Amino acid sequence: MSDIHWLDSEIGAWLLAAVVDRIVKDYRIDRAEAASVVKEVWAGRSKLRLMVTQRKPLAEILRTREFEEAATLARRTVYYGLRRYRQTQPDREARLLNELKGLNPAGPAGKRDELAAELAGLHVSMAERTAGLSLFYEQLFSLVGQPRTVLDVGCGVHPLVFPFDGQGCAVESYLAGDKDAQAITAVKAYAAARSDGRLQGLIWDLTNGWAAINQANSSQRFDVVFMFKLIPHLARQQPHLLPVAAQAPGRLLVITASRQSLTKKQSIERRERAVLHRFVTLTGRRVIGEFSVGEEFGLVLE
Repeated sequence: MSDIHWLDSEIGAWLLAAVVDRIVKDYRIDRAEAASVVKEVWAGRSKLRLMVTQRKPLAEILRTREFEEAATLARRTVYYGLRRYRQTQPDREARLLNELKGLNPAGPAGKRDELAAELAGLHVSMAERTAGLSLFYEQLFSLVGQPRTVLDVGCGVHPLVFPFDGQGCAVESYLAGDKDAQAITAVKAYAAARSDGRLQGLIWDLTNGWAAINQANSSQRFDVVFMFKLIPHLARQQPHLLPVAAQAPGRLLVITASRQSLTKKQSIERRERAVLHRFVTLTGRRVIGEFSVGEEFGLVLE
């Protein structure tokens, strides 16, 4: 048997399927992708390959420490892969960004928005929202009305799919701030392609407070501040910044969270809802509305 195809043998295929079965049961990944990850992880497992090519009894292989370590490594690789906010397609991302930068602002808006949406789709958090995007904005605007000034805190690539040209959209100024320079590069490229002056991208970190934001907006309060999936992230990673976030300079705040785990097939809504409501208390504001679309839910604070 060729070592190159050892996972295609009867024993190798059975071991692969057994681990893939465990992975797709617990994690949000399809079988083909899971199998690809396992094969890549196991490619260098020489001891496991030797047992398979020597046709060791299946029951014996399953009891070995080598198999358990290989299975654990495969699961861990899937888990951390799913946790990445930006999917691992750097070449595609670079190509799309270059195409967007190269567009003539006077050209067709359809091509511009198609590229922007495809670029945004490479970001896991946006990919989750894409299926119900129209409903997401429909519910959002039914609660916040038609704001003229918007601040998007920790924006990521969300501005690339915001319905600037949607019917009734009254936004005149949309300031998008994020510490992720790569995301802001995409936002600025989209803003340049739009060339209407409404969208502005700013490399900015909440750690530095609101001074730069206030300066960019001439110290005026925004009609609405978006904090999409930001509060649970801060609560886990930088809880000391929650009081800073609570001072967001907006008449309305929109805070959202995920209903489903990014990695596992389990509901986290109860936990995330508790995080949002603790933040509400911190702001001293009151909840005036709630919406839920797909795997995301949100509160509007006045």
